Amino acid sequence: MSSTAVYYDSGSKCGTLFIINRSVDRNMVFDIKLPFAGVRISAVTELFSADPKQANSGIDPARTVPKSIACGGGIYSGKMTVTSKPISVVRIDFEAVD
Repeated sequence: MSSTAVYYDSGSKCGTLFIINRSVDRNMVFDIKLPFAGVRISAVTELFSADPKQANSGIDPARTVPKSIACGGGIYSGKMTVTSKPISVVRIDFEAVD
């Protein structure tokens, strides 16, 4: 029902977490254990449509587009909880903080 993937560059201390919710009818909650002393969230983007059959086309290429979500730039330590909508992809860009 779900998939996750993480990319992390130790040189820049920056990374991206992708969360895919494949459920057609329910939100999913992810409790993410953070492997760093702290993580600063720099951007959150969500690709979602209430109509799962909605698609982009040549006539309407921006019908379903990623949307930025306010993240506040706070620093998280230990654990972070993310709730994703049905049939959605969430991208979280982060920076490890010592």
